[in-house]
Amino acid sequence: MSHELEASVELKNGRMMFEGEAGGHTVMTDYIPPHGDGQGFMPLQLFLVSLASCLGATITFLAKTMNKEVKNLSIGATGTRKEQHPMGFESIALNARVISGDMDDETMQKILASAEEKICPVMAMIKGNVKVSTTYQIFDS
Repeated sequence: MSHELEASVELKNGRMMFEGEAGGHTVMTDYIPPHGDGQGFMPLQLFLVSLASCLGATITFLAKTMNKEVKNLSIGATGTRKEQHPMGFESIALNARVISGDMDDETMQKILASAEEKICPVMAMIKGNVKVSTTYQIFDS
């Protein structure tokens, strides 16, 4: 299995809107007016989606390996940008909402620790560069 991933973008409107493609899937990125037309994700929003989905996939995978049921999972992500250029994220807050009939705090804390320390590649890429805090709530199904 190759360790390379490929993606490409193409300018679509002569301003700031790009169509991204990877693996046969597409996504639109754009900026808000006056620079863009607001017709897609801003790149940093798409990064938050990527981070949250990476964490979600990791939680789901590890829960299954621990014989825990995840009936539903949603993750909110809020990024606070730096005030100086480059205006990347200074901090990101993640909040996982898990619906499960058998998940407990101890297991969820173990899952999150593993996700943050060694499993989620998106999290590993920003570790030490962006402050990340993760909270969770467990709801009985």
